[in-house]
Amino acid sequence: MGGLGENDRPLRVLVVDDDKSIRDVLRIALSVEDGVGEVLSAGDGDEAVTVARDFAPDVVVIDEQMPAMTGGEAAAEIRRMAPDTRIIAFSAALQSKPDWADELFVKGEMPDLGTVIRLPD
Repeated sequence: MGGLGENDRPLRVLVVDDDKSIRDVLRIALSVEDGVGEVLSAGDGDEAVTVARDFAPDVVVIDEQMPAMTGGEAAAEIRRMAPDTRIIAFSAALQSKPDWADELFVKGEMPDLGTVIRLPD
């Protein structure tokens, strides 16, 4: 499957972080990756759940520590709506991959973004 989503369409990605500058940088960087289509963003967990309900992302890149609803709480809601969504924890607060995430990438140690969002074959 590589960088394409279901039915060989470009991946839909949702970036969730309460820091607007991080959201903007990730959104811009991901939008130029091969195989990526639309990239939307949300500023907290509540907004992430709302956006995910309408947008149906293939991949969610989400911070753990946010106001109102944590990344883990939002991820659980998104998983209930769309169990096949790939969820990437992107946080400086986590030291190991949480149960709610498919992958963990620590802020400041970010690998190539294309690698982060690829769906497994």
